[in-house]
Amino acid sequence: MDVKTIFFYFVTLFLSLLLQIGFRNLLSKFTPNFLLLTVVSISLFRGVFVGEFFGFALGLLSDTLSLNPFGSQAFLYTLVGYLVGRQNGKIDADNSVAQVVLVFLVTLFYLFGLFLLITFFSSAEKKLILFPELILNIGFAVPFFWLMKEWFNLWSPRR
Repeated sequence: MDVKTIFFYFVTLFLSLLLQIGFRNLLSKFTPNFLLLTVVSISLFRGVFVGEFFGFALGLLSDTLSLNPFGSQAFLYTLVGYLVGRQNGKIDADNSVAQVVLVFLVTLFYLFGLFLLITFFSSAEKKLILFPELILNIGFAVPFFWLMKEWFNLWSPRR
């Protein structure tokens, strides 16, 4: 892995975290989970190893900024990165329907998994609120995948 690729990954991590925090401050209550969308898109475009790396790194950053049990989001994002990365080459990443269905399934998996982890490892009661984040993630799926593809093309070597 060359220095440019490593720099690209760290810039992408930083920008996705900045996007998540910016939207959270702007909309305050319900926002799309851009960190999850980043993990899904990078895993689908780049494969298992990069998906797991992004999942763990973004999950760890998210865990430090949230009130959820520490490590829960790192675990779930890493698992999502692995599972979606395994579909690299099997799912047409440019197909809008495939993007929406994948984001729908991954968001359900993530929210249900987070609910279970919070229930098992936290004394605080938490309601499972699926609808707003699910709808927002689906709504932002296609534009976000397009944006990530353009971001990859910007950093890829010209032929």
